Amino acid sequence: VDSVSALQDEYFLQQYPTLMDAIKQALSNQDAQALRRAAHTLKSSANVVGASATADAALVLENISRDNKLELAGGAIDSLQERIAELTPILAAALQHKASNESDS
Repeated sequence: VDSVSALQDEYFLQQYPTLMDAIKQALSNQDAQALRRAAHTLKSSANVVGASATADAALVLENISRDNKLELAGGAIDSLQERIAELTPILAAALQHKASNESDS
């Protein structure tokens, strides 16, 4: 289970920058559908690693894009970025801890 969890954490850390870029690009292009897809994917990835605050922030953005209220997306993106900024060091530390425990074995 620990190795699966580590893989999920690592995948999230690798995937989120691309998804955030897609979110920002979709907003820049005023593309609600692309914004919704990227926010949905990020929400799902956050749920997999147990990051409910990040998933909730992504859900807000997903709902904004679904309702085509893109004028609200900027604040939602800021909130999402704050949640990710809180999450990423936690995931990175967990991965480092797991790696150091494996090397001690």
